[in-house]
Amino acid sequence: MKKHPKSLYGPEGPDRKWIKSFADWYNDEHLHSAIRFFTPNARHGGIDRKTLANRAILYATARALNPQRWAGKTRNWQPAGPVWLNPENEISVPEIRDAA
Repeated sequence: MKKHPKSLYGPEGPDRKWIKSFADWYNDEHLHSAIRFFTPNARHGGIDRKTLANRAILYATARALNPQRWAGKTRNWQPAGPVWLNPENEISVPEIRDAA
């Protein structure tokens, strides 16, 4: 059996560097709309709950001070419920199946 070069399959291979940089960006920088514009790591760290509570207070105060600026409701500042990467594959989970 022919062995493949270590550099292609080891931790320093070119594909692994790209995957790591993508995963770092996805988890630490990219703001996800499904989790109220937070990064996954911020959500997992619990940072989202305090920030969302602060946003709700800020918007309620702004609306009370200047109600003519508001034609409708503000954004939903409640923490997002359960989320999955591929919800269409998780039809057995009631929160996803019944979300539509």
